[in-house]
Amino acid sequence: MLNQIRSIFSYNGLLVNLALKELRLQYKHSFFGFLWSMLNPLFMLFIYVFAFKYILHNNVPHFTLFLLIAELPWNFFQGGILSSTNSLVNAASLISKVYFPREIIPLSIVASNLFNFIFTLVILTIAYPISHVSFNFNMLYFPIVLLSQTLFMIALAIILSVITVIYRDVYHFMQIILMAWFYLTPIVYPLSRVPYPMHAFMYLNPMTDFIVEYRLILFHGMSPNWNIMLGTYAFDLILLIFSLWIFRKLSRNIIEYL
Repeated sequence: MLNQIRSIFSYNGLLVNLALKELRLQYKHSFFGFLWSMLNPLFMLFIYVFAFKYILHNNVPHFTLFLLIAELPWNFFQGGILSSTNSLVNAASLISKVYFPREIIPLSIVASNLFNFIFTLVILTIAYPISHVSFNFNMLYFPIVLLSQTLFMIALAIILSVITVIYRDVYHFMQIILMAWFYLTPIVYPLSRVPYPMHAFMYLNPMTDFIVEYRLILFHGMSPNWNIMLGTYAFDLILLIFSLWIFRKLSRNIIEYL
């Protein structure tokens, strides 16, 4: 497994090039280009605010900012996971022509979505003064949560990409699962609205940890819950090791399925 990790790092130049290529293809022949990475979440934000604030009368203070802080990381997660699930299948021609660590493919998808996510944070910096919420020192903890979420996504992307090569139904299942996953994550509602006996169930969802910590840092201006963060990093490490093992085991005959 150490050789597997070293091999991936030795192809870091290819990883960067594939991530940049993914970004270029995503916005190729598009008039607005990278602006779509901001326009999409803004459009969905208006819908959520209208539905949950003005129709369902959600009375959370600064609800637009409250929702935006959760929506942007979720979009990063959903886009990265759904795209990486089918990434090896879509790269079949490249894989069949030249050797490189196949893990690079789903990694490049997560990397390109990470770049998009960082770009969309511009929306967040504009939302603070509009919502009359001031910046504070604890916001500097943001990269700690982001790194943990990214590691989780990398591990999940590696597993799903290789399984999808063998079972193409996985991609279609993930579209349904992500739709349900969205509502099982406290994005459009605070965790406090969930009955307390259900909290243990909610925390079985890794995205709950990330969303709660993002809001703790960016909305409430507090430091992260270090016990939760240590738990997420431990989980990331275990899942990442498992994903590399699964990938190595299933990718031996990957060409046959592609």
